[in-house]
Amino acid sequence: MRKTIIVMLVALLAISCKTPTERWLNGLAEYSQAESASMKMEVMKMDTKNDTTILNYRVRIYPDKKWLENNHRNLVSEMNYEADSCFFIKAGGAKCSPGFVQPVANGIKDCYEYLISFNVDNKLKMRSLNMVYTDMYIDKQTYTLNLDKK
Repeated sequence: MRKTIIVMLVALLAISCKTPTERWLNGLAEYSQAESASMKMEVMKMDTKNDTTILNYRVRIYPDKKWLENNHRNLVSEMNYEADSCFFIKAGGAKCSPGFVQPVANGIKDCYEYLISFNVDNKLKMRSLNMVYTDMYIDKQTYTLNLDKK
């Protein structure tokens, strides 16, 4: 009987253990945001179903309504087809470009949404992360969002 209980406890402990990468990924913030007079940016971590080789984010950019009234050019085209090179993650001193950036037609008026995926490699692992967005179309500012839990 004791042997059975000990075996069950050891099995339960082994199942519940997480790798250092899993603990690091779980330690990243679920949500972060930045704002300026011209726009608002939201970054949301997406669940990867225990896949520790990728890090996925959903990013939403909302241009300010007053800015849109005065500056409505080809923003839809620029944000949907030319913004993929505006995102990267800074991990310590390393710059990590996304594996892919996919614009999403989300149905929200004046909202530009992207699915962004990063490969988790040694440059990213176990480091403090910042998502960097260098805007080229709205206010031309650089936004840096801390992705670590606060």
